[in-house]
Amino acid sequence: MQNQNIEINPAKYFDGKSNAIIFEYSFTVDVTDLDFLGHMNNANYMRYFERARWDFINKQGYGLEDAQKRQQSPILLETKIRFKRELRNREVVTIFSQSKSVVGKMMTLNQVMVKSDGKIAAEADFIIGYFDMTNRKLMTPTDEWLHVIGFPVMEKHREVNRDLD
Repeated sequence: MQNQNIEINPAKYFDGKSNAIIFEYSFTVDVTDLDFLGHMNNANYMRYFERARWDFINKQGYGLEDAQKRQQSPILLETKIRFKRELRNREVVTIFSQSKSVVGKMMTLNQVMVKSDGKIAAEADFIIGYFDMTNRKLMTPTDEWLHVIGFPVMEKHREVNRDLD
């Protein structure tokens, strides 16, 4: 499939309730991503959604080395994926990611996998915790982590999108 070079406005794929940055990650479907039906295997959607998450985490200045040094890392707690359209070999795809809310120790992240024609191939909602690797339990996200997941710098002690749901 050829990239149709349609200009895509990522904001149209989200509900507009979050003030967090919308991150973008693109990839080309590879023959090794396909199943015997000739479209991308469902497990590979999860793999690419995760790649997109770590891509923006790294671009925001928090990588694997930082997580290991601080002994703090995101951890996936719940996933909901809706498959809308198949993805075929050599299709160019863009994943848009946006943090929706932070409530206590839990964060909601939405990701949308978009074909080059602007149509949604898959949507996913993730509940993510911020994990203290030393004490082996969830912790309240730090201000640094809120920045990493795309929320603007907030005033001290100010709530971040707590009542969006």
